[in-house]
Amino acid sequence: MNKNEVLTEIVALLNKFEGCNCDYQGLLEDVIAECEDRIAGLECDNN
Repeated sequence: MNKNEVLTEIVALLNKFEGCNCDYQGLLEDVIAECEDRIAGLECDNN
């Protein structure tokens, strides 16, 4: 999975939350942290 695929998945997840009144800030922060970890891992793999 490359960086663009990861970002596409993030956008898809965010779109699911649009219009949602639930409190998903904590979940969103977890998702972003996980994505940053994966992207950092991808960048390390590419070097």
